Amino acid sequence: MDPTALCLGIFLGFVATLAASLAWLRPQANEAPSTPPSPSIALDPGQACVVQCPDVAEELGKLDSSSYRLFHQFQLPRLNGNGKTLIHHVAVSRFGVFVIHVQEESGKIHGTDEQYHWRLREAESDQHLINPLLRCAYHCRCLARQLELDEAMLLPLVYFPRSCQFSNPHASNLITESLALNIGLHQSVLMNDDELARICARLQETATPAPPPIIREGNWLSSARILAMHDPMKVRRLQRGAPVDSSETSAKVF
Repeated sequence: MDPTALCLGIFLGFVATLAASLAWLRPQANEAPSTPPSPSIALDPGQACVVQCPDVAEELGKLDSSSYRLFHQFQLPRLNGNGKTLIHHVAVSRFGVFVIHVQEESGKIHGTDEQYHWRLREAESDQHLINPLLRCAYHCRCLARQLELDEAMLLPLVYFPRSCQFSNPHASNLITESLALNIGLHQSVLMNDDELARICARLQETATPAPPPIIREGNWLSSARILAMHDPMKVRRLQRGAPVDSSETSAKVF
């Protein structure tokens, strides 16, 4: 074969291949870049994750999935057997069972660790909320009974992801930043792999998925979340701005 013809054939083949490659790449380059995924959490099968605040998703997403098993938004029977109580988030690991209660309020908060009601001051108005430290401790007791586990294995954490000022010093398990870091500080091994698997299986079997949460604008009355599980009519009255008798929200319900 003529060397000139051979070289020409090779060159033309190269040009054809290059043109085909450019034709394939051009549409890809013109496509709009995809939107980056929002922070997500590894979920257990069949469970819906309802996270009140994006900061919570971001923080819990920092936990090592090989060390922590996450459960979100589920209900357990109350200690007195009358109804159920809502658990926001639980992180199960060899270092303990972390029970996480999220408070979305912001502003100036007055109250001590022992007081049942705290007072929230924001924009020249006052609201009252149930002491989240007491609520989280109650959730730990409910969970310990459900899991047939020593309460010492459960670690309550109250997380305020929004800007707050507290008039009183509080226990170290009230956190306003770096939720994942605070969880990671606990490195003492409290259970073996068999016990860990038993707890996760028990949670998967017995936890009841929570009903859809109330969507709130700004800092809504925290009692509305409690009332939703008892009397939806009162919630609608709160949403419309109608007055609600203080006795309706003062009962010690967790």
